[in-house]
Amino acid sequence: MVDSTDASSDCSASSAPRSAAVRKRAAPLAVPEAVAWLDFLTLELAATSNSGKTQYHLTMRYKPSHAKLSPCASWTLSRSFDEYRAFQKRLSKLLQHGHSCGADCKWLYKVVKHYFPQKSLFSNNCPKVVAVRLQTLIRCLTTVQASLVNRGNHGCKVLVSDVGAEFNRFVVKGMKDLEDSAATSDSSEFSAVTRDSLDSLDSESGYDNCESDDDDDDEGEESECDACHSRHAMCRTHSKQAAHPT
Repeated sequence: MVDSTDASSDCSASSAPRSAAVRKRAAPLAVPEAVAWLDFLTLELAATSNSGKTQYHLTMRYKPSHAKLSPCASWTLSRSFDEYRAFQKRLSKLLQHGHSCGADCKWLYKVVKHYFPQKSLFSNNCPKVVAVRLQTLIRCLTTVQASLVNRGNHGCKVLVSDVGAEFNRFVVKGMKDLEDSAATSDSSEFSAVTRDSLDSLDSESGYDNCESDDDDDDEGEESECDACHSRHAMCRTHSKQAAHPT
């Protein structure tokens, strides 16, 4: 009996011999270029507070596995919490568009919509609040990244094309920043691998204008899983049990 895990990871596995032509047609699909580079990207988040304002500094480090001897490309983008909230709203709008797929879009929408830190009228610069936001923000970002590089999700064009492009814009913030980072890092691999998949980002509709989205949308309270008391929407186990009671 063929192990189901092996069968899903290697589409050429079979209980009966097949021709070379059939094996070629059954070969795994290539990873979309727009998200392939995210497999080699690591994210780090830090924060600084000055004059009553807190900035969140997202550092990206890109190093392909086949370029072990080359220096990694790294760059940092600083944003306010409101800019992260605007990013969350853009992702939510993309994920909630009605479409049927076998990817994790519905679950990812819940994560982005409800697990993301809520806006507060007070204590925005309180060290404890900032620390919690740091932990939650980086977890949300890496969850979106993991969903984009998950091969099982690549059949959904909304996730790969739309959400992937929005995520790329956020971590790259335009080709100019990408090219400057590549030039200063002495890493030709970085520019070569990412240029083809990201060179259309600046030309796509008004990214800069999206940074200041209105806060008119209804904001929900941070929810808590009644079963395990996790204060986030990532509890997939208990949400499935609630949806399909025995």
